[in-house]
Amino acid sequence: MAAASNALTTEVLELVQRLARGDPTFVEYRLENAFVGDAGALAIAEALRENSTLQQLMLSSNHIGVGGAQAMAQALRAEDWLPAARK
Repeated sequence: MAAASNALTTEVLELVQRLARGDPTFVEYRLENAFVGDAGALAIAEALRENSTLQQLMLSSNHIGVGGAQAMAQALRAEDWLPAARK
């Protein structure tokens, strides 16, 4: 299971880059079965903190552990992340 290492996959890097751009048309992304892992989840969580356009992110079956899940939860819990909270 080498793909589940700490290295960020191409798919995760692409998602992080798209989140960083803040493209207003980027509102949904499917990244399922992509071996995101904790390292990927941490990178995505950081990028989510700076993004205001994404509304739906599907991450099922990605081997995300407790650390990655906690990072994602903290990013999603941040008041300023939710588009509705910005109004």
